[in-house]
Amino acid sequence: MPNRQYKIFIKSIHELDESYTGIEIIDADNTEQTVLSFIRKSEKERDFLIVVTNFTPVERRNFVIGVPYKGTYEELLNTEMLEFGGTWTTPQPDMKSVNQPYKQFEHTIELVVPAMGTVYIRPKRIYGLNKNKKA
Repeated sequence: MPNRQYKIFIKSIHELDESYTGIEIIDADNTEQTVLSFIRKSEKERDFLIVVTNFTPVERRNFVIGVPYKGTYEELLNTEMLEFGGTWTTPQPDMKSVNQPYKQFEHTIELVVPAMGTVYIRPKRIYGLNKNKKA
């Protein structure tokens, strides 16, 4: 993981730990597929991570989640990658958002969620926010 991505990963995981504003649930009600998704936020609005965890031994292909901004998202970390003990050798391609409502979000992305695994996704190029705005 390149150094800048690592810094965003660390900031998003702990920077607003003491505040309810540090997390936003995307979907905690998916009992049918047993997948939990949420956003970890940092002080800068654009530095956030989307975390998607699959709690079953079934890979979820074409899995759709809501995202806060229009744009392109990229996989930052996937627990099914070879370096983490999994079987995947290449990361997922970048995910371009679609203007489709999902719960409280206006945009969605589609991805593969590995069986019994977690995917960390970060914004690559997003639109509709002030880059210097604090959360």
